[in-house]
Amino acid sequence: MKLVMFDDGGGWRPGAVAVSGGRDEAPAVVDLSALSMSLGGSPARTLSELLPRLVDGGDDLRAWATEAVADADAASNRGWLVESPGWRLGPPVGRNGSIICAGANYAAHLAEMSDLATPSSTLWFTKSPMSVIGTGEPIVLPPAVPDMVD
Repeated sequence: MKLVMFDDGGGWRPGAVAVSGGRDEAPAVVDLSALSMSLGGSPARTLSELLPRLVDGGDDLRAWATEAVADADAASNRGWLVESPGWRLGPPVGRNGSIICAGANYAAHLAEMSDLATPSSTLWFTKSPMSVIGTGEPIVLPPAVPDMVD
């Protein structure tokens, strides 16, 4: 199940990419917030709110979400399917907290950095959550150091 954050004009909320079942159709997203409300729960507004529900005692939610993702027609009949182009994908993480990243963690990237010796341990760095963008949003390079962006 590919979890996403999406907006169809009603605000950002969690969803999952629907499996087309071999049909030639535009991609669709299952609205997992609406699905969770169908089971009597409150709407999940973020993936951070949704994930504990899917993991901790959410057997019905997991089963329904799995079925809805696998069967777009069933999801559509229940009002959980949002079809393209009526939505856009957003950052999969919220704008709060920190993002911890591992740097120089694969051979091709090390080869790009020819002046750096292979590290003996993992190189960690942080990334501002404000720098995470959704699909199709412009990447804004910092004017002071435009060549220092990976």
